[in-house]
Amino acid sequence: MFGLTQAYQRLARQLKVWEGLRHPNVLELLGYYLSPNYDVAQLISPYKINGGLRKYLAQNPVGIAQRLGFTKGITAGLACLHNFDPAICHADLKPANVLLDLHMNAVLCDFGLASFVGGSPTSPGLATTTAVKGTPRYMSPELHLDDDCTHSLESDVWAWACTVFHVLTGSIPYPNALGQRQLCMAIVHEQPPGDINLLLPSSFEGADSESALALRFFHSVIPRCWDFDPQRRPSISNLL
Repeated sequence: MFGLTQAYQRLARQLKVWEGLRHPNVLELLGYYLSPNYDVAQLISPYKINGGLRKYLAQNPVGIAQRLGFTKGITAGLACLHNFDPAICHADLKPANVLLDLHMNAVLCDFGLASFVGGSPTSPGLATTTAVKGTPRYMSPELHLDDDCTHSLESDVWAWACTVFHVLTGSIPYPNALGQRQLCMAIVHEQPPGDINLLLPSSFEGADSESALALRFFHSVIPRCWDFDPQRRPSISNLL
């Protein structure tokens, strides 16, 4: 790989992580494009007509049943990554990295920070950069507090809980933190990313019995995903 441009190395790493993933809730990789002099490298994937989930939620009235449907797809997509052999960390899960297909199914995308767990079986020189760890509001505490800490399945579960909470309630993680300093202070003081009581069925107008049951499940499980001890967080398989 010596002498290849950074763009080509990034593309080669993403290809290695992404190429084997086949699941309805994971964006499909169709191929790639390299310019003749290797200064342009692009991955090719299907166009999703309904765009990104975060933008869709911000611009459209969305009922609780549909929001719960989105969380089901997000969970299934992340389970595909975590159950892959070897397991894959997404490392930047958030509503902005979820697309909606023609049938409004949630599809995970953006594998720019994704990596294999326990060491990547990629070629030398294709390791994920440690300069960028993800999106601060969705990152787990250990990633904030330890410069040497790398992404894990447990940090993905924290991000999953933040993403689900955002999708269901419309509230971003740590909504009262105005800037990085306040965000770091909230994490140092072990504050949860959101008010878990916002997930109580009584907070949602028009929630039927099935939706109420799902909301109670999230109300009980999300605090476990926000445990500051990574080893105490449930696996994604227990969240399906």
